[in-house]
Amino acid sequence: MNIAERLQSLYELCFRNPIIVGSLLDSITLYKDLYVCLFVNRMWGSLAVRRLWYQFTASPDDLLTHTIEKFINTLVKSRNNETRYSYYKYVRVIDLQQVPDVTDDVLESLLTNSPYVEKLLLENYAWPTGEMHKIAPLMPNVRCIGMSNMIIEDELQPLSTYCKHLEELELGADILCTSEVLASITKECPKLTVLRLFSKGYDDQEMNEILKNIPSLKELRISECFCITEAFFQNVISICRELEMFSFYRGFIEISVDNVIKFAQHFAKATKYVFIDVVKLLDVRIECNSAEIMAAMMEPDADKIIKHCETLKLVSLSLLYFTLDSEKLAAICGRLDVRILKLERIDGVTNKEILEAIKKAKKIDTIIITFKSPSFQPLREEDLREITRTSSIKHLEWQCSIYDFEDRRRSAKLPVEGGCEEKEILNKLFESHLVLTEKSN
Repeated sequence: MNIAERLQSLYELCFRNPIIVGSLLDSITLYKDLYVCLFVNRMWGSLAVRRLWYQFTASPDDLLTHTIEKFINTLVKSRNNETRYSYYKYVRVIDLQQVPDVTDDVLESLLTNSPYVEKLLLENYAWPTGEMHKIAPLMPNVRCIGMSNMIIEDELQPLSTYCKHLEELELGADILCTSEVLASITKECPKLTVLRLFSKGYDDQEMNEILKNIPSLKELRISECFCITEAFFQNVISICRELEMFSFYRGFIEISVDNVIKFAQHFAKATKYVFIDVVKLLDVRIECNSAEIMAAMMEPDADKIIKHCETLKLVSLSLLYFTLDSEKLAAICGRLDVRILKLERIDGVTNKEILEAIKKAKKIDTIIITFKSPSFQPLREEDLREITRTSSIKHLEWQCSIYDFEDRRRSAKLPVEGGCEEKEILNKLFESHLVLTEKSN
């Protein structure tokens, strides 16, 4: 193999492994090899061109700058071999989100001259009837189509025919897509791993048919799909066994602790749990991933939550707006294996009952407590000594006072947002904080 063939082979290798460039630059310094210098210059120039042309983002003032027109002209010239580099081969992302008035012919021209595009981003774009039938054949390599605040009166059926490599699909409120069409897309696009649905009228059975086609789904987000019932949650995990992220919001349905536990068992690696007691059905939601389980429920069963968490080793457990009694509080502090416990805006227990519970904590090292009512009592010195002597707690935040038992330090902070509304109460609390701070100094 002569020197030219060897350089060409090395040139192709570096495009597959760009990290080699750094080593080659070192070799220039060490060996002063003219051939290597020429080779690296050629390769570095090509890499720079690829990076510059990888993504095109239209300027918001395109009417003045004509960035889209200039971009298209360069693409056309490169396809006709009138430029040094084949720019049209490098484009992978076209972002038109900042230009809401892109005409149909411009969009079609962009895609015609960017045959390798993998991601198309559109926003505030009025999609004319029949447009999808025109542009879908122009995107054989597309993996993601982002369409936000769109008005689409055309069906998305062509995606299942022409966009077989689709990996991510988001259907907003104004995008027309029947359950039959979406089922067809999921069937013909087996690489689909991300599905986001907003304001769709699919019921439980239709959602099951859609998901059965994509068992390898990684992310599923559902919002304002009011025909879905709680029964749907019982099938999600069994169908999508590889799910890594799930969220459901604004569905006007109640979510039971039992169903939350099913998701928690699937996302078994999650070490942070957040439970919220809400009073409006509109606020019910659930979000799960490998790190955190968050569930906002109406009148959640605290006993079931405690029983489930007893089998876990958690980094953090948060209970917001819960009404607890002394027995439940004692079980939380004494039986759970959790490092950080947050009881925010709690009600139903007295200061004395809370103190008795946290004094028995054996595994918790940080407790953060805020009260639903602004009327709370500061901790006494004898309480602090008892906590230090009998519990495992190293850091305690009692409403607006902070106690660090390791450093034997006491400080204060302003009231939590929404904790107190009356000005007089705020002023009184702030004055007490100053006293605490002065004592600590």
